[in-house]
Amino acid sequence: MVARRGVLVLTIGLAAAQVPAGTSVARECAWPMTPLPVPADAKHSSVASAASGGWFVGSVTTSGTRQVRWHNGEMEVLGRALGQQTFLDDINASGVAVGHTVAHGALDDPIVYRDGAYARLPIPAGMRRVRPWAINNAGDIVGSGYPHPVADYVSVVLWPATNPDTPLVINPDPARYDYASPVDIDEQGRILIATDDKTDGDRPGGGVWHPDGTFREIPPLTPDGWYWFDGFRNGRIVGTASQRTAPRRAGVELDLNGRLVHQFGERVAHLRVDSGTTTVGSYVDPAKDYNLGIWDDGVLTHTLVTTDDYNHLPHNTVLTDDGVLAATLDSSHLGSTRAVTYRRTC
Repeated sequence: MVARRGVLVLTIGLAAAQVPAGTSVARECAWPMTPLPVPADAKHSSVASAASGGWFVGSVTTSGTRQVRWHNGEMEVLGRALGQQTFLDDINASGVAVGHTVAHGALDDPIVYRDGAYARLPIPAGMRRVRPWAINNAGDIVGSGYPHPVADYVSVVLWPATNPDTPLVINPDPARYDYASPVDIDEQGRILIATDDKTDGDRPGGGVWHPDGTFREIPPLTPDGWYWFDGFRNGRIVGTASQRTAPRRAGVELDLNGRLVHQFGERVAHLRVDSGTTTVGSYVDPAKDYNLGIWDDGVLTHTLVTTDDYNHLPHNTVLTDDGVLAATLDSSHLGSTRAVTYRRTC
């Protein structure tokens, strides 16, 4: 539901993209925008994540900034967790949210909000700090764990829904990876993990961890290739790829085995996917404007926002399986930074 990495990219010819023909229905759809409700005195609002069934989590700023949850058009103020400054990063289709607290300007407690209250998540032995990033509909939570005050070593932490009091620390190969961080967890419990290979010049890449404990590295498309992963859902992997000898980047969709499904024709970044065929992300057009776009089967079908300033692009975009795109729009569009939704209608 929440994905980590993303950078502005340039397309390169890594391989022949599979260009589908069946996008006419998708092009006939519309994506009308609706701001999420906020108090009358709200100065700003932001959406951090969304889930099917009309669930959203984010923040609203009035006299101060408060963490909130939206459900079916109603906003609920969730307050502070453990008396600390609180940030929520993801939510699932049951309305359970995960995040962290901050104390004295530093990452403090990992938290979950469920059944009307906050609770502290247990920290695995050997970890100094842990930050939850994502939760799936089953209740599995993943995050990043740091054994030292300075984040020079990172591993994946998993709180399984079946045994959340016993978190697992996952690093597919500590001899190779001193950075292993979750991009997202899908509904099947698989975790897409981004890695830096310290045995190969910190080459970025990664793979998929499966609930049976196996890890399948995603091989680069070329022998000197790199990956930066953005999104993951139902076995769909999106991100950007490049080559050491030709460092321009191309947007790609891969399957679980690392096979190329689509190469995007646009200069794309910050890609997110649903469980079907839809992708959302930003792209740069020939006029060098920045755009929020929708793709179906790898083909651009809609442009929702266009701006000449990259900083004015919508951020925190997330796509749900019931056809909702949530995003935070910059003040240039609405007079203040606002949390909005785009709902697909066909």
